[in-house]
Amino acid sequence: METMPFEEDRNAVFAKLAETAARANLTKEERARYDEQWRNYNDYYNTIDFAKEEGQETERIKIAKALKAKGISVQMISECTGLTEEKITEL
Repeated sequence: METMPFEEDRNAVFAKLAETAARANLTKEERARYDEQWRNYNDYYNTIDFAKEEGQETERIKIAKALKAKGISVQMISECTGLTEEKITEL
């Protein structure tokens, strides 16, 4: 065995420790820049996640409309799409 089984876990812990220590030693200006970049990063990925969820919801509604037009029961459409029966009835 070349490395101990927990070697990778230990390296990850030390990498996280080094990252945390580096942040702790930032000046006020560096910390402000870091915080702003972190917020921008989070905003970006939250926006993408929200857009994906909205797209999936739109697709489920599109599928539900098509199934409803084919005469599939509201209960079956609900089971297949995850939409509520009330939502499907409104379509």
